[in-house]
Amino acid sequence: MRLNRNYYLLLAAEAAVNLADVLFTLTLIVLVNEATGSAFVTGLVPIVRVAALFMSGMIAPIVLRRSPLRKVLLGSMAGEILFLLLIAAFYEAFAERMGIAALLALLFGFAFFKGWSQPAKDAILPRLVPEAMLVRANGLMSTTDQTVMMAGWALGGIVIAWIGWSGSFWAALAIMGTAWAAAWCVRFEEAEPAGEAQGQEVSNWSAMKSGWKTIWDRPILRVVTTMDVIESIANGVWVAAIMVIYVEEVLGQGADWFGFMNAAYFAGTISGGLLVMLFARRIEGRLIPAMIAGSLAISAMTVLFALTSSSPVALLLCLLMGPAFQMRDIAQRTIFQTRVGAAELARVYAAQGTLLSVTFGVSVMVMGLIADWFGVRTTYLTAGGLFLLSGMLALRLRRTLPAEQA
Repeated sequence: MRLNRNYYLLLAAEAAVNLADVLFTLTLIVLVNEATGSAFVTGLVPIVRVAALFMSGMIAPIVLRRSPLRKVLLGSMAGEILFLLLIAAFYEAFAERMGIAALLALLFGFAFFKGWSQPAKDAILPRLVPEAMLVRANGLMSTTDQTVMMAGWALGGIVIAWIGWSGSFWAALAIMGTAWAAAWCVRFEEAEPAGEAQGQEVSNWSAMKSGWKTIWDRPILRVVTTMDVIESIANGVWVAAIMVIYVEEVLGQGADWFGFMNAAYFAGTISGGLLVMLFARRIEGRLIPAMIAGSLAISAMTVLFALTSSSPVALLLCLLMGPAFQMRDIAQRTIFQTRVGAAELARVYAAQGTLLSVTFGVSVMVMGLIADWFGVRTTYLTAGGLFLLSGMLALRLRRTLPAEQA
């Protein structure tokens, strides 16, 4: 059994969106930094982005209830294209005369629409492939995402230096247009929203809380989401600000080693995705054991990462963490896709995405404070403990659920 044409079109759209997003974000960060010379103002770029994703995620269930997934996906991507067009056409005026605030406002609009397109794409995927192929489909999607992001962040600086800010913005716009065209060609069967299928009228408030309610009412979704929140807090240790301190203070290396470790991690995630695809049939019936193994492996390697002072060992651990992260993430994603009905899935993803975006933003602040107060090693030991807690929750889930659910 092979993955079909519609799946590959969605894969191409996702890859193009991610590439455009990386190029756009990197160009905007460089532009804001050079225009203001302020680390604080430059730091507002990710903050504005998270705020927009949070706000759009809160109202995404209403949009998803009122419109078919295809319409939401294409409309939200068109919104992203519109804001990219405005930035590409008028970035000089915003940066030099109208102020950086106007540029950040356009960034907010761009990210706001992304808060609708991402859950729509995630909910469309399981409608394009048989359930028996979801692990393989998720593995290929994740591997492609990681490959594109690695290439984007690695080559983005070269592209900006070569074609300039203006050319980079227009290139991102062209790539987004290609993504929209690929998404337009995807065909799938729409699912009628739950409740409305029986002629029941659903209020906006009920729609907004529907995804949250579905997660809370189902034990396996509740536990997996709790694991995601815990892991999102732990993942704050991998941001550049903390990693650079680790490289300099613990390893005694320069900033070039930060780049090496990022490259090793991306290489690990790519190889991990390929391994998941290779062993997809074995993982399909063992999703919870895969989550347990992934979380416990990440915990052990994060603790070792905190304790070692050897640069080669730290680099090897970054490489080995990639497959563990991939196995855990793909198993968690597949559990949602197989436990949630087609009509509810987009709203559940919107609720989950809103929660995780806020959690990660808080995590970066908390982990930064821990690094300042107790040292960077303590930060990674804390993260290792959180990953261990996540794995223990999965162990408890396996014991309490019937065998056929685990």
